[in-house]
Amino acid sequence: MKLTVNDFYGYMETCQTIIQIKEWIESIGGQFTYNELIEKFPFIEKHHRDNFLKYLKPDRADEFFDNFLKTETIERYEESKQFLEVLKRKQSEMDYEIKRNNKEAERLLLFEDRSKLVNELEFLKGFYERTINESKVLFVLQTMFDFSFKEQSYQTTNSIMYSTLSNLLEVAKFRETDFKDIMKKYNFGYWGGNHVESFYATAIVSNNNSAWKSIESAIERQPFIVKGKRVYERFIFKIKEDKLKLRCTGFTENKKVKFVSENTEKQKRFQFDNKEFKDFIKNKTIIFN
Repeated sequence: MKLTVNDFYGYMETCQTIIQIKEWIESIGGQFTYNELIEKFPFIEKHHRDNFLKYLKPDRADEFFDNFLKTETIERYEESKQFLEVLKRKQSEMDYEIKRNNKEAERLLLFEDRSKLVNELEFLKGFYERTINESKVLFVLQTMFDFSFKEQSYQTTNSIMYSTLSNLLEVAKFRETDFKDIMKKYNFGYWGGNHVESFYATAIVSNNNSAWKSIESAIERQPFIVKGKRVYERFIFKIKEDKLKLRCTGFTENKKVKFVSENTEKQKRFQFDNKEFKDFIKNKTIIFN
């Protein structure tokens, strides 16, 4: 897959690193492959692959995904899926244990020794409270963190934690406080701090309402809604009356949403707070691809 400078947009032209990369591209004839790029600038693969994708035009980004990311992601997904199956079996065993303890509690009601009965019931009460109140999402992440963490291989931990949370966002039931707790634990800043919008998009695309609500609670975001659909980074919709095709490019620190036009000769950029956005799309004909 050969790339040129024209396959990218929206990056900071004055950035010294960008200038060095563009000079290198020009020196080798104007075309390059991703492998050539990371061989010349290895820090891109380690720290800035998300920015590489962010500034890559959508049609080339899809091609890049098929060529470089799809196989790797599928393999990690299959590994995580197998682990989740193991956890399901463990959960089934735990459910059986709870039922067994319920029966034991009923049997204890027949005890003649009141002191023994009180002690046993207090023990069971504590056990049930710990079991019921434990977050399954945090349990999975803690387990994977313990399994993968090695002082000499933090990259392995970061990769595993990112993949595990992504998979949980697709299928798991989140408590409202779960994502906030996740952000405080497991060295989140090293593997998830720059990917919150990606996690948010995964939850929304997977239609996991408990997950996206947990993220919104953690980052104190009032959702932006278009005809019943939540807006996330790379969300696309058309406005018939204005003949505009808009793509969400993210959110600002002051809680505004950003869009760029994709069907105009010169790109138009927009920013809205929630009220401004509602007014902007009010009484408009919205079309989704």
